[in-house]
Amino acid sequence: MKSEEFRNNPMFLRNQFKGDGVFEIPKIEKEELKLENVELIGYDKLSENETDKIVHFFLDDYKFEVMWNDPEPRIERLKKYKAVLAPNYSIYTEMPLSLKVYNTFRSRWCGAYLQSKGIKVIPTVAWGEPNTFWFCFDGIEKGSTVAVSTLGVRKEKALFLQGYNELIRKVKPQAVICYGEPFEEMQGKIITIDYAQTNNYTKEDDRKKGYIKKVTGYVLPYNEKGMGSAGNTDTPTWKPKKPEDKRFMGKPGEIKETWIRTKKGDYLIKTKIGKDGRAKKERHFTDHQKPWAHSDPHDHVFSWDPKTGQPAFQKEIINYGNSVPEFKNSRGDNSMSDKVIDHFDNINDFLNSVNAGAEILFEWNNKTYSISWCNGKISIAQSYKQETESLYEAAKDLLDYELDSDVLLKDIITKAEIIDCTLNV
Repeated sequence: MKSEEFRNNPMFLRNQFKGDGVFEIPKIEKEELKLENVELIGYDKLSENETDKIVHFFLDDYKFEVMWNDPEPRIERLKKYKAVLAPNYSIYTEMPLSLKVYNTFRSRWCGAYLQSKGIKVIPTVAWGEPNTFWFCFDGIEKGSTVAVSTLGVRKEKALFLQGYNELIRKVKPQAVICYGEPFEEMQGKIITIDYAQTNNYTKEDDRKKGYIKKVTGYVLPYNEKGMGSAGNTDTPTWKPKKPEDKRFMGKPGEIKETWIRTKKGDYLIKTKIGKDGRAKKERHFTDHQKPWAHSDPHDHVFSWDPKTGQPAFQKEIINYGNSVPEFKNSRGDNSMSDKVIDHFDNINDFLNSVNAGAEILFEWNNKTYSISWCNGKISIAQSYKQETESLYEAAKDLLDYELDSDVLLKDIITKAEIIDCTLNV
């Protein structure tokens, strides 16, 4: 091929399809597709006996790079199937933004290319942080059926739901094919695809391969002593620093009630214990003196660190209006806990608590301040004074918050009196 031919080759330019948005993401047209008895089959497991299924690419990217590099030889085989989900090129939060744009482009381009060859295509949608929301939904016609996956995002539930809600708002999909167990907060018509059933996993297969099956879609190392952290001897042992932190461990299924006593008043915390004996959800009956950000009550979902074994709150809280779902089947104890931590020993202890999702109240110069996560950012403000609020992306940036003229948080946080700290890891 001569230089001029290469320069004008559409497979080099990738300009065959109408673009959408500032990055000209190729557009996948809306398909009419019967959605009864939807079943998926992985691109790496194609079988001539299962052509009534929809092909998916919820796989490691290297397994389907050919769909971008050399799609033509795959067309005739894919035509035999009911439909194809657009290849799911990964968008990881640690990727630079430019690569996230590129992988979104590649997913839509491959989908548009397959569609141009007469194959029914359903857009696969993936997103990262909120700064991806302005392009990751481009190239999808409103009212389309779309596909998403909840595999591997259970610890990032708040971020996933933030993007999912944006998908619903922008695309208004006719239906959502969900590979993995959907979160209960997901709206719309959800078509759930069972991960284990799709991959023909059985308990015996999982044991032989060294894996276990979980309803959530995670595949975790199998341990003969039990499933997950409760029976895994490799998981670090976490020990509570404060009496009230004992609420994070208990009998599977119980709900523990703990009264937190502070000089600003007492409040109740209810902690729901999961199947592994660790807290999975918690309800705080207080607004933490920040009513614009916290309803009373509000809920937290736990995210246990697999490396340190420490508990942490996910960075989004669940606020309620007049209707609050009940914490059911309470079989736990009821205890009263005095405030134990009066001061942070050092700045690292403070930052660790913030990064774990703690809600912190402290007093300085006869003023009370509240710190908590709010919409994915760290919020600090004087109690009940929203006009004093500042938002930060990272805990270390919070240290530069100015309390008074020339007085920064980093200068006083180890001296200030701590009124409340919901997590002190």
